Amino acid sequence: MKETAIKKINSFGKIGCIITNIAKVFLVLSMALLIGFGIFCVVFPEDFLNITFDTKANITVDMEAIGQTIDDIDEEKFKSVTFSANGKEYGDGEITVDGNKFMVDAKADDLSFSFRKGGLIMFGTAIEVAVIFVVFIFVGRLCKALRKCETPFEENVINKIKAVGYSLIPMVVLSSIEESIMGSILSGGLTIYFNIEFQYIIIMAIVFALAYIFNYGAMLQQESDETL
Repeated sequence: MKETAIKKINSFGKIGCIITNIAKVFLVLSMALLIGFGIFCVVFPEDFLNITFDTKANITVDMEAIGQTIDDIDEEKFKSVTFSANGKEYGDGEITVDGNKFMVDAKADDLSFSFRKGGLIMFGTAIEVAVIFVVFIFVGRLCKALRKCETPFEENVINKIKAVGYSLIPMVVLSSIEESIMGSILSGGLTIYFNIEFQYIIIMAIVFALAYIFNYGAMLQQESDETL
């Protein structure tokens, strides 16, 4: 029974090694394409391609929903209202009245997109792919350890599980600053977002929990071996 379980673990390790190797090849090709296209965009004349997006925000307010009428509001106050969204400042609203509803069309500075900005985005995406590639390197090492292990409670296997957990830390950090970097590139100014991908934190916590569970299993196995 024990030998059958170990064989299944070894088989899982073999399959994992194959999958991680395929994934690493795909990630390397993706990085090469992203970097190549990024270099092409950066060295190409910046004025060759420029795309400008008209940035507007349309706000509709139905006064009837709160038992009020258009006469109860000061339209001039709404014209002077400013707010921020996605790193853009909106203001100078134009009001259109339709029955008991009024619409405010707030404008922001146009968003310009050039070949060079596209290249910088390609480089940023390549960095993200590189971080994922590093994670797959450690996952591959874990699968290799499982493929050769005689018990899943070996110190080598436990250390490899912990290494996978540590390799996820850069993904957590990168996810928190990636949106700020991309927003700054697109807007042409400093744009700061506070964004944390909680799924990466949860995965990392699960991996470390598994490492300590396996570590506890190793202690139990050692105590059992010593009593025999």
